[in-house]
Amino acid sequence: MNRSSISRILLLALLASSRAAAADAAPFRHAEATVAQLQAEMAAGRLTSEQLTRDYMQRILDLDQGGPGVNAVIEINPDAISMALDADAKRRRGIVLGPLHGIPVLLKDNIDTGDKMQT
Repeated sequence: MNRSSISRILLLALLASSRAAAADAAPFRHAEATVAQLQAEMAAGRLTSEQLTRDYMQRILDLDQGGPGVNAVIEINPDAISMALDADAKRRRGIVLGPLHGIPVLLKDNIDTGDKMQT
């Protein structure tokens, strides 16, 4: 192997490692994440259900009531934040009730949830 080949290999290795570092440094975007990725972030302590719920509520305000004004969300559960805080407290005690534990969900208005929702 000559110097030129070694230089190319080293350059490729350097480029590959810099791309991996850039990917690691990219901010986590939970709006595009899977449930498994969200659960991993919560398990690692980098995300809470409260943060996630507040962020999604803000997203609803920005996109549904503001911005393009989709008007697809009829009602937001008034207990959403307290439910998220409860999920976070359980997680801190080591209690995770399943794959959707602490994950806010949006339901069609014809599904009965048994809480304070009016529709």
